[in-house]
Amino acid sequence: MHGHNYVITVELRSINLDEAGFVLDYRKLDLVKSFLDKNFDHQHLNDVVDFNPSAENLARYIFKLFCQSIPLLSAVEVSETDKTLARYEPSFDNIK
Repeated sequence: MHGHNYVITVELRSINLDEAGFVLDYRKLDLVKSFLDKNFDHQHLNDVVDFNPSAENLARYIFKLFCQSIPLLSAVEVSETDKTLARYEPSFDNIK
């Protein structure tokens, strides 16, 4: 058994900025960080999710988990190393 240190990037997209000049105040993304810390940190991912926990699958899972509560969410990236990452954005769902 071995471990990974993933970097998770959530991407937001909006036509407008709020009065402070933000797409969304980062504090409103605390639910993502809290979820990841509670459920994924120092865990065996095969015991946490019911699918192969590849970077690609994790990116899709995280996106689908939060897209309802964060409507401006446009993509999620999961990176295992500085040179590798998987990106999920729903606009590519129909591409084979």
